[in-house]
Amino acid sequence: MAGRARRRGVTQHCAGGGGGAAGRAYTRFPPMLPGMPPMPASRTTVASNDAARLLRTLCNHWRHKFELRRDSDTHAHIPFAEAATADFDVEGDALAIRVVHADAAGLARLQQVIESHLQRFARDETLAFDWRD
Repeated sequence: MAGRARRRGVTQHCAGGGGGAAGRAYTRFPPMLPGMPPMPASRTTVASNDAARLLRTLCNHWRHKFELRRDSDTHAHIPFAEAATADFDVEGDALAIRVVHADAAGLARLQQVIESHLQRFARDETLAFDWRD
């Protein structure tokens, strides 16, 4: 499994030597089969004094571990694993977050990881998360 490390139950992207499969993170979900239930997803909108700074700090923190995509200063997509992703959008004074994971337990764990990181980066501000399906 060159190029991937397993830590705390999440497959992470690791910098690979000469590119190729070893240097790439997952960028697609596994194919959905007919009759297969959709993967658990949830979303929240977090009010912040500086949502753009929070997103920028989060991306700088995770850019070495995951092959994240920033389409603009207000949007980021982070593939945590093959079937675990998060999308972040700055909407005025808030950060909208959508998380998808292959199972409910993993979804709850990923929500907690995102919450703890954002709260740490928020400095003196206390963030409120209200996750909804």
